[in-house]
Amino acid sequence: MHPKSVGLADADAFTLRGLQIIGRALFEARRRAGLTQRRLADVCGVHQSTISRLERGRLNGIRLKKLALIVAALDSLSVVDPY
Repeated sequence: MHPKSVGLADADAFTLRGLQIIGRALFEARRRAGLTQRRLADVCGVHQSTISRLERGRLNGIRLKKLALIVAALDSLSVVDPY
């Protein structure tokens, strides 16, 4: 079901699920890269708590630009070939 075709409560559930999916992917990528939350945060110029909340799906106010920075940092610091 498309989020626009459901009620507000359902849309909130979709948002929550999406944040959880993003967080899990970031967690797994960080672990594969062999990085601590603190190291990733230092590289990205954010607080360690920001990385922690993102990974737990608890940070919904992050700007797309900052999220893109974190994803790019993970990609460039990764020691595992993703292909």
